[in-house]
Amino acid sequence: MTRSNEPNTGVFASSEEVSPRRSAGAESAATSEERHEIPYSDELKRKALHLLALIIPLGIWPIGKTLAAIILGALAAVALAADFFRARSRRFSAAICRYFEFMMRPEECSPVGGPFVLNGATWVILSSALLVAIFPLEIAVSSFTTFMIADAAAAIVGRGVGRLRWRHSTRTVEGSSAFLLVGLAVMLLFGWTPLWISILAVLAGAAAEIPSRPLNDNIRVPVVIAIVIYVSQYLSA
Repeated sequence: MTRSNEPNTGVFASSEEVSPRRSAGAESAATSEERHEIPYSDELKRKALHLLALIIPLGIWPIGKTLAAIILGALAAVALAADFFRARSRRFSAAICRYFEFMMRPEECSPVGGPFVLNGATWVILSSALLVAIFPLEIAVSSFTTFMIADAAAAIVGRGVGRLRWRHSTRTVEGSSAFLLVGLAVMLLFGWTPLWISILAVLAGAAAEIPSRPLNDNIRVPVVIAIVIYVSQYLSA
């Protein structure tokens, strides 16, 4: 790769490039996230498991908002309790890690007595509960489904063939492009929002997925998508 001696002020960085111009904080955050990545084969299994969460929107649509919020709230409480006991009970932690460690990131299977860390499945359940509690059911279902499928596509493409990384992020342009294309296809399949709102919502979701903070992307991204849909529909009414 040919490099220029001039400072690169763009938003992209090749995965082969090590830039001394990164700030120390951004470099540390990106390096930390890279260390927490799991092997690609296990990432595929993790995303396949996450896609099973599509049973949530398929299940809540027929039963309505109120009952769905109650059920998801109860499931979220159980998931939070499981993560708490995993962080405090050696026996419980050993049982969880024995069967699921191959799909868990290192920080999700931290030593007992360490920090209280939520795993990806818990964040997914919390996300779905929050969406149903705050937004109309149509927006909650479409936002959650779009995120889950688009996020899986982004991870598969980004980890598999991604080469061009966003600055100060482990996310790749290729992964973000997959998120956009697949996410828009899902939104259009629902057919509940005009094309311009669907495009705007998926663009916002793809942008929200690039940074690693604030909050976990399983909450941050679908909530951003839902907010954009809700506000756009309100302003265009």
